[in-house]
Amino acid sequence: MSGAATTHCSPEQLLEHLPHIIWTSRPDGFTTYINQHGRDYLGVEMEDFLGWGWLRCVHPADVGRALEAWSEATATGISYNVEYRMRTACGDYRWQHARAESLCGEDGAITCWIGSTVETERWKQHEQHLRSANRQIDETVTVLSLLENHSPVAFALVDTQFRFIRVNQTLADMTGIPRCDHRGQTVEAVLPRLWLKLRSVYETVLQTQEPVLNYEITGETPARPGEQRQWLSSCHPVVVSGEILGVGIIVREVTAQKQIEQQLQTLLAARPNRT
Repeated sequence: MSGAATTHCSPEQLLEHLPHIIWTSRPDGFTTYINQHGRDYLGVEMEDFLGWGWLRCVHPADVGRALEAWSEATATGISYNVEYRMRTACGDYRWQHARAESLCGEDGAITCWIGSTVETERWKQHEQHLRSANRQIDETVTVLSLLENHSPVAFALVDTQFRFIRVNQTLADMTGIPRCDHRGQTVEAVLPRLWLKLRSVYETVLQTQEPVLNYEITGETPARPGEQRQWLSSCHPVVVSGEILGVGIIVREVTAQKQIEQQLQTLLAARPNRT
């Protein structure tokens, strides 16, 4: 009866074939070994990496940080944990996460360090994209906040059921209702005297997904009952990933402008006709 053959691998053989950069150093930080994967990945020979030669593979801008962290670890015995860029065999620099732990003898003194270095370039790119996206969001929120609080032009966003999602302060001043009280209210409930004039426009924007620009509205608002006011408005479809979410509304009051135009026309009509 024969048994299955057993293959034994020495620790050195395991280190040589691990798919990570594995390295060791003396207690003072002098590098004594790098495995085959590390040599292939970095495109270096063993003798080029030993001692302090590994610093030649680190990006010049990151050498100071890498060396400072390593010096602190070897001086205090704390774990080595740092990120920096290293030049690969292809000649490009990629982000790496280096970690190392000290091994101690029976007397508690450090006998050596064993470390690993893993590429994190893809994660760094994801972090950069996330930071960029967050910055764009912050910029958008800042601009939106300025428009909501300081723009002389009124704007609002209503959903497909014509309920207010958000309004700026200028529009709230027009309606005479606090901004916070608009959310969830229908346009009809907030502006009942204007709704019949507005409804067909909003429905057209939702159905065609095309903007309706610079149409005039005349009527009363709760802020100034009994006064005929005039506005110039534009409505735009709000579409995200092919789905229409509602209508964006931009409104500019032109009552004073229209009054001046009417007065000018009256004056011109009153002038004697010279022949």
